[in-house]
Amino acid sequence: MEDGKEQHYVTEHSLGRKLFLWLVTMSVGILLALVTTEVALRVSGLVPSKELRTVTESQFNAIPGLFAPGQAFVSRKNPALPYTITIDNRGFRVTGGGDQSHGPPTILYIGDSFTFGDYVDDAESLPALLEASLRERCENIRVINAGVGGTTIVDHQHILNRTLSSTTDLVILQFSENDVEDLLGVPSVWDGLASNRQRKSEFPLSVVYPTLRNTALWNAGLQAYGAYREHRKIRQVQPLPVERQDSIMLAMRDQYQRALYQFRDSVAPRGVPLLLVMYPNHEEVLQGNSEQMDWLEEIARNGDIPSVNLLGPLAESGLSSTELFLFPHDGHASPRGYAIAAEFLISKAFSDSRAGNPCASGSSLQDWTSGDHDAKPAPSFAPLQGSIATLVPNPGP
Repeated sequence: MEDGKEQHYVTEHSLGRKLFLWLVTMSVGILLALVTTEVALRVSGLVPSKELRTVTESQFNAIPGLFAPGQAFVSRKNPALPYTITIDNRGFRVTGGGDQSHGPPTILYIGDSFTFGDYVDDAESLPALLEASLRERCENIRVINAGVGGTTIVDHQHILNRTLSSTTDLVILQFSENDVEDLLGVPSVWDGLASNRQRKSEFPLSVVYPTLRNTALWNAGLQAYGAYREHRKIRQVQPLPVERQDSIMLAMRDQYQRALYQFRDSVAPRGVPLLLVMYPNHEEVLQGNSEQMDWLEEIARNGDIPSVNLLGPLAESGLSSTELFLFPHDGHASPRGYAIAAEFLISKAFSDSRAGNPCASGSSLQDWTSGDHDAKPAPSFAPLQGSIATLVPNPGP
């Protein structure tokens, strides 16, 4: 009996040792595979080891922006299109004015990646170009780049609620061609960011995240998740019959319209004018017209929302898609495209500088922005005489 117990103990000990060695071997193998993959990704340049970080939970409660403050690096998300990104101390991408926390007048520019300026340097984004041009007449002006890639109108409402303040003199909301279809995104970008913040604040990710965020493997995972979201969104519509797709599009447009009017109604009580800017995609520029832009201009006009359509100046520039956009590497706008858009926006929405200093004590953005001084003010902004609302009218029906 004793011999049997001893043999059983030896057998258990031997199995336990084999299991331990197997676990050690597997762990070492996985670690070596991860290290090898990390090195391969870094050497190949297929995935960057450093990318734009969003705020943590504590930062979210302390600053209005959605990006971790103090970042300054060259993004290599697309190896063919490296570009500089700098985030100020309030969590916004810099526009050239440095600290954006003070100094009226202030323009709050909200939108998606076409507002943020994916794949162009800090000074080449549309908000930055707008600020640079306006500073020739008003050296203290601030244009806050509140663009966040992948967002649409429902996310923009949340961003507005966080960033609209007593120092805001004008709100610009930018529409990009995929903003309507992005309403299919589940969860929304805003909800996804909230979920990410929560996970980053919980153990064990709260411990390892500061290290993981600077690895190519982590960023490869984020890219894969983004691609999965896009694929899932397309799968919701693509297999359906054409008439069903049209029905879904109509429903999304109705949702966008209601959300746009809610956005307008959130701004109006503050006495702050709102301007809608529409940025077309390359196909619309190539065609020289856009049914979607026509639809949006109509609902803006019906909702008394001043608007500027950038399709005209881009199409009439005579430049090719590869000059106005970042083809063949990406479909976002090029620095040249943004420069044309900024120049047109200035000419449509802002008057020539008035005599003297437009930022003199007692003046505000509403005092020196203009366009057509004979224009009839939109009813919902009637009290704001001299504001952008009275100066960028939509053409009558």
